[in-house]
Amino acid sequence: MKKLFFNYIRIQVFGAAAIVLLIANSCNKQNQPLVEEVRVSNAAKFDGPTDITTVSRFNKSVGKPIDGRLGDRWISNYEKKYGYKQSYMLNLDTLKAIVKQPNCVGICLYYAKDANNKTHILPIGINVKNTRIKTLTVNYSKGNMSWGNISWATAQQWIAKDAGTVDAHFFGSYTFDRLSQTPCSTIRVDFAIDDKNIPQLLLTNTCQVNFSKMYEDDSNRCPSDCPN
Repeated sequence: MKKLFFNYIRIQVFGAAAIVLLIANSCNKQNQPLVEEVRVSNAAKFDGPTDITTVSRFNKSVGKPIDGRLGDRWISNYEKKYGYKQSYMLNLDTLKAIVKQPNCVGICLYYAKDANNKTHILPIGINVKNTRIKTLTVNYSKGNMSWGNISWATAQQWIAKDAGTVDAHFFGSYTFDRLSQTPCSTIRVDFAIDDKNIPQLLLTNTCQVNFSKMYEDDSNRCPSDCPN
């Protein structure tokens, strides 16, 4: 009778142990996917995205309006430094034609000096490869609301002659879209110096009723950012 009793106890113990093992194994199987999910999730956090697109410094969005009071102060900074205000007139039709060229993303406005040491601002298109778009001629202002053209080679000579700390300012094509909203022949370029003593060019459409006195600015500057 005792033997039967001990056999019964042994069977119960073995059965309970088997049930415990089955439950533990089942829990381990259920936890493995969770552990794997956590591992994958953590990897995603620290690895970051693998497909990152670098936006070129020369793109259509470069440039934006700035408050007129700020622009006026920068123009005054220029006047205080040199003793006079200076501006230049660009032909809007020429600017629109430049940005319509295939793959053009905007325009670099280059400081230049002619044979008589007169200062000019020469507009040259920039393409998606950050390269200047070479043209047969480059437009310049003759004064008195009239414009002329010089050869590409002459334009490069004028640009090389300017010895300023900034060679050019790049504005994306959206800047010129905004400036073209009111039909006009002329875009005014005001020479300015910002509060960090960096030369700036501020653009306005001379035909727009500018109640808020906004200027187009926030350009990329060469030599900090130069096209090829």
